[in-house]
Amino acid sequence: KQRRRKSRLLAAEPADRVAGGWSEVMDKARDLGVDPKVNGTRTEQAQVIVAEFLNAGDRGTNPHWLANRADASVFGPGQPSGEQIEHYWHGVDAVRAGMGESVGFFTRLRGVFSLRSLRAWK
Repeated sequence: KQRRRKSRLLAAEPADRVAGGWSEVMDKARDLGVDPKVNGTRTEQAQVIVAEFLNAGDRGTNPHWLANRADASVFGPGQPSGEQIEHYWHGVDAVRAGMGESVGFFTRLRGVFSLRSLRAWK
């Protein structure tokens, strides 16, 4: 999981780094037992995150903001700056931490050892 995270963070294209951050959020959800719609939009996936993980937005970053920024970076004109990417990944880490705080200790522990996010998306 760490190798996958590092490759996403260091992707060649700046937009791919931002998209990789969103993938980290989705992988955390899968490891914690929630499967947002694979074929859904990032906005729909963010709605699932907010509904299933009540503390996901408690650390100053909202999953909806992350979804919107990822869409803007991938589909919008230009590329995000290094500073914008760093800010985005801080938000990713905040949302992931909030997701972990939303579940019990044993669910968090199972999430650490879960291999669900390593399997291909269905």
